[in-house]
Amino acid sequence: MVIHPMERAPEVVEFFREFSTEAPEELCCLLTLRLAPAAPFLPKEVHGKPMVGIAVCHSGSLEDGERVVRPLKEFGNPLADIIAPKPFAVHQTLFDAAMAPGRHYYWKSEYMPEFPETAGGVLMDHAAKITSAHSSILVFQLGGALTRFDETDTPAGNRNAAYVLNVAASWEDPTQTDEQITWARGCWSDMQQFSTGGVNVNFLTGEEGAKRVHAAYGAVNYKRLVELKNKYDPQNMFRLNQNIPPSV
Repeated sequence: MVIHPMERAPEVVEFFREFSTEAPEELCCLLTLRLAPAAPFLPKEVHGKPMVGIAVCHSGSLEDGERVVRPLKEFGNPLADIIAPKPFAVHQTLFDAAMAPGRHYYWKSEYMPEFPETAGGVLMDHAAKITSAHSSILVFQLGGALTRFDETDTPAGNRNAAYVLNVAASWEDPTQTDEQITWARGCWSDMQQFSTGGVNVNFLTGEEGAKRVHAAYGAVNYKRLVELKNKYDPQNMFRLNQNIPPSV
């Protein structure tokens, strides 16, 4: 990840839009807006202050990866640049500290067909309202091989989405629950204007309901999943999830 102070967010978000659009399939980009954690790679004077970062994962050759990420590493004057070659298993632990056990979590999410400039402005407005040191706004880049499957080839729908937004509220003090949930819902509500209407089922919370589960798969896939449910689990034994109830 490369991290910049939030006052540079307009430039960084615009860079992310262009950089992710032009990136080869081997490179995946992630935009994050949050308060800077007390991480050893960040100067102590910026801990707890608003930041914006771009994280990447290049899955091709080392030489190609270094060439592809060079514009990102040379952009601006970042607070930290921790992009480096690493084993995939190590890369998978990058956000472990951000999702520690025992905290409160509340997520809202939407698939996006594109990431227009106006969407960046909305995200920056809501990033300025973050009060928890653990909350964040994340925009994951999609595309590539995902789009080469037909919509009904697998249960996962919305393969035409170019990005997925995850408004991830996280806090420790239970008295902050209403405040944090209100913030997440507000950001999500204002971002729905940029949505495909779909959502990643893994980013749904317990309150979402049948309509949102339906949106995660699409009409045709959902109908086929109900048929499978009717056949193999008509009693709805496996229901402690984002449930697809049987129709029988």
